[in-house]
Amino acid sequence: MTEVAGKDGSVYADTSKVTGINAWALDQEANMLETTEFEDAWRTFVAGLKRWSGTFSGLYQSGPAPQDNPTAGDLDLGTSVSLNLKFESGHFLYGVAYVSRIGSRTEVDGVETVDYSFQGNATLAYA
Repeated sequence: MTEVAGKDGSVYADTSKVTGINAWALDQEANMLETTEFEDAWRTFVAGLKRWSGTFSGLYQSGPAPQDNPTAGDLDLGTSVSLNLKFESGHFLYGVAYVSRIGSRTEVDGVETVDYSFQGNATLAYA
């Protein structure tokens, strides 16, 4: 198996590529429901509901963005977007998600950055 650089990854909100983004991460998990009985020597579980969430971050860009190419600063807290997370290979993870957190950072010896957290709403798919 060959390693792949992440340099061509990207984030799309609805159908537009979000500019300024240089990192994204996604977590998928399933609730594990305990089914252990008194006489069991080991705990037992069954898989419950699944969920997904994650983050993306990048450079803060000021000023108006073209309508078809929003910056990360154009996304609002609590809004629902059709999110597409692109891998270098051209494949996507996609689904509808809510923007659940927005963070900003400024340092004296660095550039201004913005961080977003999102919570998936229903199915996550791969294409």
